[in-house]
Amino acid sequence: AANYPDEWDNFASSLRARLGGGTSARSGSELLHRFLNTPAAANSKGESSSSAPNREVCSPEEVDEVCYWASMRGQTLVRTLRGLMNYRSALERMARMEEGVEYIKDEDEKRKRCMDTRELVRRKFQIILAYQIYNPDRFDRLWTPERQAAFEKMLQRVWGFDLVYNHPNNHQSCMIRFDRVVGDDELDPLVYDDEGRGDVMVTGQWVINRPGQLVIGEPKAENQAHALPFAMGEELQVNDMNMYNSLEESFKIPFITNPFFA
Repeated sequence: AANYPDEWDNFASSLRARLGGGTSARSGSELLHRFLNTPAAANSKGESSSSAPNREVCSPEEVDEVCYWASMRGQTLVRTLRGLMNYRSALERMARMEEGVEYIKDEDEKRKRCMDTRELVRRKFQIILAYQIYNPDRFDRLWTPERQAAFEKMLQRVWGFDLVYNHPNNHQSCMIRFDRVVGDDELDPLVYDDEGRGDVMVTGQWVINRPGQLVIGEPKAENQAHALPFAMGEELQVNDMNMYNSLEESFKIPFITNPFFA
């Protein structure tokens, strides 16, 4: 809030509108004070959560939105994945424009063409997350219950990506696909892929056996290298955790890569 005062005030106003007013904070400063007075914030400062029972606190919805707002302004995993989703969404938008989908009058035909376009982009654009510490089998020193809870919370904001991790015991590189699962009554093809909603869960799993341990040299490079066998397609871009791509910037990608495949 201190680094982005104007954005914080705008966020507080939009949050109040989205949550329907009522008991929501009326200003950015009020929202900040409420957030700092929540039990989690109080405990992080070494205070008792019951030390100030009359203080106003944020609702669970407000806490989630504030955490997401802050995560999108730091070097975080959810920010990186949302940036890659912007890449995919830009390609879907351009594909619809090239095919003239938006000008089709027949509603059923338009929905079918939108679904075909989305499936085409999904086949050609793959997001791979090489997650060094991920462990779906058990908790350990690095993969803690807190990290698991944060990861599950992140799945409410990002989807359509493949997670590659190192199995700690079996000398295996494993890939899990996380995607939205929606019913036919919830699926709206006219809504772009990055704007949809639905439960995110595992929709596929793949395993590659290795001859030995993964990390024998530089951990970061080998973490990326063991994800390469799962990559599909002709072009490969490696993003680090400090990278983000806005939707506007993502429209440049086909034009940047076109000279290499002309």
